[in-house]
Amino acid sequence: MYLTAPIIMGLCQIFARWVRWTPLLGLLLMSIALVLSSFSTTTTHLILTQGIFYGLGGGIAYCPCIVVSNARPQQPSGLFVLKFKTTAELLLTNAAASIWMSGL
Repeated sequence: MYLTAPIIMGLCQIFARWVRWTPLLGLLLMSIALVLSSFSTTTTHLILTQGIFYGLGGGIAYCPCIVVSNARPQQPSGLFVLKFKTTAELLLTNAAASIWMSGL
């Protein structure tokens, strides 16, 4: 799964338009591999289906998530600023309450 990461991440950067669909493709490949492995009659079939196809599907499903998580906006969004502001207010309120309670 992790050996395919450089190849898959390179393809995701080349075909950036299709990155959002690659986890679904990986999930489909993993599901097909598990279904096919239930019909395997020899160890070779099991190694091919679960070892190779499931590993490829897992790499295809996991690696694009790393590529997308690095692509964050340069300017903070309004929700991020709002949440940070409310968290800061919550911390200040808790600090003021603890100081007031310690005086009692």
